[in-house]
Amino acid sequence: MFAMTVKERIRASGFSLVELMATVSIIGIISAISVPSFIAWRRLEVVNGVRNELLVGLSGISDEAKRWGATCTLMMLTSSSNGKPYRIDCRADGSLKAQEKCNRSTGCNISNSDSLIHSMPEGPTGQNLVVVAANQASISFTPRGQLASGSDVVFVIRGTPALGGNPAARCIVMKAITGEVKNGEYLGAIPFYGSGVGAVSTSLNANQCRLRV
Repeated sequence: MFAMTVKERIRASGFSLVELMATVSIIGIISAISVPSFIAWRRLEVVNGVRNELLVGLSGISDEAKRWGATCTLMMLTSSSNGKPYRIDCRADGSLKAQEKCNRSTGCNISNSDSLIHSMPEGPTGQNLVVVAANQASISFTPRGQLASGSDVVFVIRGTPALGGNPAARCIVMKAITGEVKNGEYLGAIPFYGSGVGAVSTSLNANQCRLRV
């Protein structure tokens, strides 16, 4: 067997400097591409998380109204604590079942929750990361669970400046009368809401919500 040269021994012991530099360069390029994409994905997931929780809450309002035979009203809170963008108010207006819940007292609040979204994401110093806006300040459901409004209601969920970046805005549409709830991506112009958690803007248009099929 022939003795190995010095160069061959170095080659056999590991990677060359050129190979290491090429590997580090490739890793750097991959990181430069993937890290910003991951951060953008995480920001969008924060918005999606609020949208999903809001969907569950809105879908349950109609059931709550039918359950008690009461009028349930959603009221947007333009300024609130604990990240709650709206309040649900179900009143015992005439249903015997609802009045029994309130010891036969009409007009009492059946709902025990200030808001059906119990948590909203916050930044490390308590900044609100997401805002929920609607085109109506007050949305009522009849005791039959139908939407009392004669026009569609749209909710838009978007990140605040504290979230960073510009994640796509999500939207939820509640159809007039039926109260059917659908969601999608909002394509229209969105007013600047600062860092609040709830907002009302009549410029929001349900037709600008590209619904998921």
